[in-house]
Amino acid sequence: MAISSTNDALLTLAARRDVLATAVPVAGRRMWVVKDPITLEHHELGEAEYLLLTALERPASLRDLKQLYERQFAPRTIQPTEIHTYLAQLHRAGLLVASGSGQAAELVERANERRATRWRWAWTELLALRLRGVNPDRLLDALLPAAKVLMSPLALFAYALVVLAALLLMASHASEFLARLPALDSLVAPSNWLWLAVVVAVVKVLHELAHAMVAKRMGAEVHEIGVLLLVFVPTLYCDVSDIWNLSNKWHRMAVSAAGMAIELLLAAIATFVWWNSEPGLVNLLAMNVMLVASVGTLLVNANPLMRYDGYYLLSDLVEAPNLWQRSRDAWHRLAGRWFFEPTSHQSPREPWWMPLYGGLSSAYMMLVLVTIFWTLLVALKPLHLDTLAYGLGLVMLGGVVAGPARQLHQTLDNPLKRRQFRPLASSLVLLSAAVVFAAFWWWPLADRVQCQARVVAASPAPIVATLGGRLEQAAPAGKLVAAGEVVATLTNDQLQVTGEQLAAEVKLAELRVQQLRTLRARDAQAARQLPTAEAALDAAREQLREHQQQTERLTLRAAHAGRVMPPPSVLPDEQSLTLARWSGTPLDRENQGAWIEPGTPVAMVADADTREVALAIDENDVELVTPGQRVRVQLAGVGSTPLWGSIRDIARVSTAATSESTGPSRWGTPTIDARPLYEARVVLDDPRLELPLESGGRAKVETGRTTLGAWVIRELRDAFRLP
Repeated sequence: MAISSTNDALLTLAARRDVLATAVPVAGRRMWVVKDPITLEHHELGEAEYLLLTALERPASLRDLKQLYERQFAPRTIQPTEIHTYLAQLHRAGLLVASGSGQAAELVERANERRATRWRWAWTELLALRLRGVNPDRLLDALLPAAKVLMSPLALFAYALVVLAALLLMASHASEFLARLPALDSLVAPSNWLWLAVVVAVVKVLHELAHAMVAKRMGAEVHEIGVLLLVFVPTLYCDVSDIWNLSNKWHRMAVSAAGMAIELLLAAIATFVWWNSEPGLVNLLAMNVMLVASVGTLLVNANPLMRYDGYYLLSDLVEAPNLWQRSRDAWHRLAGRWFFEPTSHQSPREPWWMPLYGGLSSAYMMLVLVTIFWTLLVALKPLHLDTLAYGLGLVMLGGVVAGPARQLHQTLDNPLKRRQFRPLASSLVLLSAAVVFAAFWWWPLADRVQCQARVVAASPAPIVATLGGRLEQAAPAGKLVAAGEVVATLTNDQLQVTGEQLAAEVKLAELRVQQLRTLRARDAQAARQLPTAEAALDAAREQLREHQQQTERLTLRAAHAGRVMPPPSVLPDEQSLTLARWSGTPLDRENQGAWIEPGTPVAMVADADTREVALAIDENDVELVTPGQRVRVQLAGVGSTPLWGSIRDIARVSTAATSESTGPSRWGTPTIDARPLYEARVVLDDPRLELPLESGGRAKVETGRTTLGAWVIRELRDAFRLP
């Protein structure tokens, strides 16, 4: 009787009259999006929840709500306890207000608790700080007339033609296009940082403005545009959450795609400018726009596994609102079946792919966070700020762990969940997982060290300048020379002047001797001076001969037949400040006329037919590599058949050039944090193979046996530069 009177009593809850509701078709059924005009929050309600909400626009009892529900959704039934649950959810969302006393204090306490919780977990959002923005409504209203013209069907058709034309240009000139693209290190060089930052800022402003204008054009409101510090890099955000009030999913998808569309249009225009402009500032800016607006859009914004434009497009396309949370809930329910007894409460039926998407998006987010941490570490370690990078890594790890840990705590704190816990099944699952993990961790593997590889000539002999001189001519790299053939010629003005003086002295001495020999028959004094003059002539001739031999050393010849190769490159800061500056190698055409110091390698002559492979070994791997180990080499552009050989020797070199004993093999530009590099020489099983010199590829050195766990630890140590 008491229960009956309770069900018949009028509820002290009433629906708010100021909320805005929009019916949105989702997967063949109707969902209601309710907007709170005060907090600007949007709430997604099913048919049952919305029915209960509208029923409380007038006084009603639990029995009234139960009868209304069963009449509306017959033959389904509902219990009063379930109605209580629905009403509690609507009350917590602020869509129901209570008419009883003490509600103000309850609402204040709830707001304070929500604010405290937000501040308590704010540290988990340090890598995505949203600063307070501005209301752009006045600006958007001013731009809307022009936007309507720019979004007309004719304009959209023209945009599509521009993008298509850019794609056809790249496809028809693919090889030349790729050849003209700069290397990655030049794009991230400090000289390009300022222009890259300017391009990113402008592109992202237009990206967010496109979202806002299309949303406005479709009839939705844009409440805020502001700055978002994403991994401490300022970028823009645009609050277009009001598009959920649009009943047409294609209109919502148009808003989500607008930012990517404008970026692709910018990339297409920049492609034509870059292709048709000469090297300079305009060409550089066009290249930055082309890469930022195309690669950035495709890799980040269009990726459906991250909560950017691609995610919202997928969410609307499959008609799955709140896909991010629903997919994770589906994943957790699927995993929770192993640990908890199933409940009588019927969970919402989700598509088969929903838990799969939840697992993939969670795993991808972990990959993104690891990549961000690695990037920060690489950028900060040369500045000796690696401690800061590790601190940010701990913050990211805490942010990842905090959510599941809080959810686990709430689950274990729930008495109902504790009763549903399956200890035996959970123990078996954990034990099975531990066994599988251990099996994989100690899985035996063939241990290999992977590294860069380059084809070099075998045993190159250096040709070193023994006298200083100005480089007059040098044989080009790659030229075949015979033994004794001239490879390079130097000139020395001082030696030339000295030679001319010595030749003049010999000429004078010869004239003196000739004169004395003519006079000695009738002049006794001339006869006495003749031996001294002849001795002086012999001495002058000997000096001239020695000088000629010394001058001959300015002509550098090949000691044996072979192919001319450049010596190790010389960096500009390694030049003497008192002599003409030059860099690179003496064989470079621009260095003709440069002064060559004594002891400088001018060229190298290697066996024209014998090839070896040079390997760049990182210092963390060199302890695993020893002479005699087998090596598998895969060269780019030389065919798919791998080459085999054995390591002959290992030597420590810099990151720019090798030591003289190992020959020329440049492995990149030194950095502030350049670590020691070791070069290993591999003797190929068939050293007479016709392989292009300096062709590159990858190599695997077979260093023995290891386990999967040891390999993982080594890879993590190398990736994050751990000791």
